[in-house]
Amino acid sequence: MLTRLKYLYLKENRLTGCLPPELGNATALQVLNVKHNGISGVIPESIGKLKSLKYFEANDNEITGTIPPCVAELENIVCFSVEKNKLSVGTFHDAFLSGVV
Repeated sequence: MLTRLKYLYLKENRLTGCLPPELGNATALQVLNVKHNGISGVIPESIGKLKSLKYFEANDNEITGTIPPCVAELENIVCFSVEKNKLSVGTFHDAFLSGVV
């Protein structure tokens, strides 16, 4: 079922808990918007499987850890918004930063 999902808008729903690793099974996902919730935990490595992902908006949550290096391999990403979280300073992959203007 998740393999055909393209848009998932869950902003401002008072969601809590972690982003599940199974999210990576939604291989057609283009937009994931979970901003303004209470989501905690880390961004799962499985996000690297979302090769069609264009917009990842998870700002204003309680997400911790660092941005996984696999994000640099998301070739279609246009917006990766994670401000107002509890992320640690990490090393961004050079390939990811090369597309930032």
